[in-house]
Amino acid sequence: APTLALTEAQRGTIFFFGSVETIVDSEGTHTHPFAGAVRLTEEADSVDLGEGGGLILGDSSTLNPADTLAGGNGRDVLALFGGGVFRLDQLTAFTGFDALQLVNLVSGSASLWLPEDCAIDLALTGDGVEVVVGDGYSGSITSDAFMAQFSLGSGSSATIVATAGDTNTFVLGDNSTLTITATGRHNEFVIGDNATTTITATGSSGSFYLGTGRETITGGSGTDRFRVEGVGDLAADDMLDGGEGTDDAVEITLPDGSTFDLTAGIVLMNIDRLSFYCADGVLLMSQASLAGLSQLGGAATARMITGEATLDLSGMSVSDIKIASSHADGTVFTVDSVAAALQVFGGPGEDTISAPELTFTAEELEAIFLGGSIEIVRDASGNHTSGGSGNFEPGLLLA
Repeated sequence: APTLALTEAQRGTIFFFGSVETIVDSEGTHTHPFAGAVRLTEEADSVDLGEGGGLILGDSSTLNPADTLAGGNGRDVLALFGGGVFRLDQLTAFTGFDALQLVNLVSGSASLWLPEDCAIDLALTGDGVEVVVGDGYSGSITSDAFMAQFSLGSGSSATIVATAGDTNTFVLGDNSTLTITATGRHNEFVIGDNATTTITATGSSGSFYLGTGRETITGGSGTDRFRVEGVGDLAADDMLDGGEGTDDAVEITLPDGSTFDLTAGIVLMNIDRLSFYCADGVLLMSQASLAGLSQLGGAATARMITGEATLDLSGMSVSDIKIASSHADGTVFTVDSVAAALQVFGGPGEDTISAPELTFTAEELEAIFLGGSIEIVRDASGNHTSGGSGNFEPGLLLA
């Protein structure tokens, strides 16, 4: 094939499945690389590589539960080719290996299962690859599979680099320590609880289901969604960076009546939209926690509450959710749109809407005063007061 430049994985697949001794491509002449390797059979194989290290070759038809595979003190590698299911967790014994290579360049997907407490480095190549790792895994995983799925058990410690052309999916176990770089078109993560997770996902889109623990996540060039479904899933020292994309969002969905504190040392960077979906819920926020945001939204019966004396909502689109204050002396809310002003509810103090660039109509002023607990509205035409007609109800804000 003098006009082709075959990859190492392609040449290895040809050598493994064919009866070929030499390949000539545009890169040169390549001889059979598996001299001295042990090939598994469809029978029960018992292989001990001993002190010097070695290589074992197999596919899904030759790897079976009756096999006993043992590495030694040298560098021991298991190379698996093709599609099908590879259940290393069901072998009679699998111990002492340093590396495992899975090359799936034939039709169909490949599914690799590892036993608990397995310490081994993985290299994955091909079209569709699934990896299911038992609890206590340790090692590094590299993947250039076009589509890859990773499920890691609890207590794992791993570094993962996945350069899939299309989609990477990660389900990450509790109590794990993980560093992940993913560059696929779309990357999806379900993060376990009590984990320490560092993720750099530079693909065109990403979806992140957060867990309790410490999370440092950087998104990519497209749209990223950070999803919070438990009160403890986003907490102090967590850092979410939407990356270079647009319409990056933090979406918080909690049981009815929950309270979520966005001011507790959480760092949000390059996030465009914050949504709080929690009926009768409270989201505690500050000016600092809203930095960089352009859209606020959520459940119509939920409240975003500030305890600060001022809150600037200029440049922000506010829809459905109410913006409120818990400050005893009141809060000055600065807005630059009628829509945002209509979502400001106020609180127990003397609250003010400041809109120096707007002139409200009489109907809009009436809607503002009757819709919440705002005492003063300042617009381009002057000051307007409620005359004590606000309908503030403490139970709505301080639940």
